[in-house]
Amino acid sequence: PTVLKLAINFLQYDGHTVATAGDGEEGLQAFASGEFDVVVTDVKMPKMDGIEMMKAMKELNPTIEVIVLTGYGTFEMAIEVIRNGGYDFLRKPDDVGQRIRPTVQRAIEKRRLSLKNQELLNALEKAKDIETRITENVQNASLLAAQHTITHILEESSSPDEAAHRVIAVLLDSLGCDLSTIWNVDRYNGQES
Repeated sequence: PTVLKLAINFLQYDGHTVATAGDGEEGLQAFASGEFDVVVTDVKMPKMDGIEMMKAMKELNPTIEVIVLTGYGTFEMAIEVIRNGGYDFLRKPDDVGQRIRPTVQRAIEKRRLSLKNQELLNALEKAKDIETRITENVQNASLLAAQHTITHILEESSSPDEAAHRVIAVLLDSLGCDLSTIWNVDRYNGQES
């Protein structure tokens, strides 16, 4: 309780809104029903330990940053916390007084940057999708224009030879090539043109 009060005072002094829970299950319920940027949890708690609570929170929201406190920490426990997505591992009571404020601030900044990065990636995906649709629409419009032009050529032409020559020119133009391209293709196939 003393460490909890100390942490609350430090974080509120920095302007953070702080919510507390008496055990791991209560903490998980509060997390599931609210919006949080950072969770600071003890390892040893009734009903659900802090590492299990952190895992459950990460399943609900992978972007949440979790700082784990313990008075009984080992190197192996610190590795387990980090492997399971924890932001940092602090020993109490010493690290609470010295490191909790800057650690929470860095965790908030990391989460903010992560969310901004995801937002930018989503915007980029939308832009790529829009670009693809525009390209498809331009291609469809070009085909429709070519079809319209060919229809007019066929209506206006007095002979099939004249129509064929003009239709081939329109088709080549819609493909972005000219008659010399076809001649080169025929030449490489060993055919006379």
